Amino acid sequence: MRTIVNNSKLQIGLLLSVSCVLIYGLLTDIHNWGGDFSGYIMQAKSIVEQDISGYIASSNSVIYPWGFPILLAPFYKVFGLDILWLKMVGVICYVLFLLVIYHGFTKYHSRAGILGVTAVFALNPHMLTFLNQILSDIPFLLFSTLCVFLVGRVIVQRRPIISFPIDYMLIGIILGIAFLIRNNGALLIILVALTQLVSAASGNHNRELDFSLAKRLVRIGDALKTTPVSLVIGLIPYTTFFCLLGLVALWHPQLLFGGALHLGVLDRALDNTLPNLIVLNAAYYAAIPVKFFGSFLLYAMSVPFVLIGITRRYKSDYHILLYVALVVFFHLIWPGRQGLRYLFPLLPFYVSFMVTGIEVSHRSAAIFGKRIKPSYLVVAVMMTLLFFTEEIGYRIYENVTNGRTVLWGPFRPDRTWLWGPFSPQAREMFHFIRDNTDTEDIIVFFKPRVMRLMTDRMSIAHRRGKDINMGDYLVVLKNPEAIYYRGNLYGDVLKSIPHRKTLFDNARFTVIKL
Repeated sequence: MRTIVNNSKLQIGLLLSVSCVLIYGLLTDIHNWGGDFSGYIMQAKSIVEQDISGYIASSNSVIYPWGFPILLAPFYKVFGLDILWLKMVGVICYVLFLLVIYHGFTKYHSRAGILGVTAVFALNPHMLTFLNQILSDIPFLLFSTLCVFLVGRVIVQRRPIISFPIDYMLIGIILGIAFLIRNNGALLIILVALTQLVSAASGNHNRELDFSLAKRLVRIGDALKTTPVSLVIGLIPYTTFFCLLGLVALWHPQLLFGGALHLGVLDRALDNTLPNLIVLNAAYYAAIPVKFFGSFLLYAMSVPFVLIGITRRYKSDYHILLYVALVVFFHLIWPGRQGLRYLFPLLPFYVSFMVTGIEVSHRSAAIFGKRIKPSYLVVAVMMTLLFFTEEIGYRIYENVTNGRTVLWGPFRPDRTWLWGPFSPQAREMFHFIRDNTDTEDIIVFFKPRVMRLMTDRMSIAHRRGKDINMGDYLVVLKNPEAIYYRGNLYGDVLKSIPHRKTLFDNARFTVIKL
């Protein structure tokens, strides 16, 4: 026991091992009906089959940034459409993320503090169950967090890892990877530029902000007179970033244009509804971290400690606050809301500030003239982790006893996903479509990208029957009330087809010839 207490490498090794065991128990052999995962997999498939242009030309939906499909491609090439193996991309990235935050936050916290920060993520029910989603959020979380740490180490603290030219080149590579995974990785480029500017204003050898205006102006002037060598080194992240994109373009030019259609969404938001959108988004994102903590009480208790941590570290960690401000501003004006996952990049820093606040309170706050006893803090942390592990234990039990077929809502199983696209009934329906329709046929289905992934047939989603005549077959889900159906009820459509010909029927689906 004493060996474990005194050996930090053994501690983090045990924590990661426990986390991996929990992840294994939570992974399922199914996926929900969300269409995003099928888009990513089909893009990975097009890379493996060297048919990127063909896929883009035939796609009638948004093309995502290609970074995540590139990560998926080797797994798809080896394992095909094995959903469990495709989830390994997220699992590997998450374990690497745990290592990144453990090493990245080491200088900020005590040994117990850094283990606490890592444990909050290693044992978090929401984060671990999210690994059942084949989405780009976890890989982006890894590379965006790593980039912020590198910016802090190399630009803010002026402490080289290898040498400044190589370190700046590494920052540029991480910037490129993050941007290719999600377009809002462009915020990291802005972060690097702003941090360099603030660092110059604070003095190259000063690790903390100096709020003296006169000194800042003088230092900016000095920075503008910097030597050509220093200027070239400062530009390395950007040149490396564009060189990486150039290499990707040499591989295939269209790999650079994934996600471009998302810009149209932002254009529609930047009109006279923007003030109302900002208010709604602010209220939404202020409440959504409850999912991460599992209860409103724990979330509310964390806020004062976060504020204390920020007041302690804002001078030395201004780059983190700049990144937080950029991400918050972006999502305040972005019209789409997708739950907590949009805030994933901010969570490591939120938790670190919280732990700093707890540590500062332990050292300096007084209760009736005495310091806070360590046992009180230990009990609070242990209760939180116990809540996490109890919840995870229940989820693992539900998942394993149901044959790895239980996906979850926030804190209780969402039974509706038991009947997702990898259920026996759905597989039977997809098999019928593949064997009994022509490759040119168009299937009308409520999740067209899923239909295309599973059957290699073009598919469209009807809009209250408006597109029904554009298809050759209609696939009816018999219990639409059980899933996200967004009002597109097939019952109304069926009434418009009085003389329909049913070709296939099972407990969940009916296939009709149009």
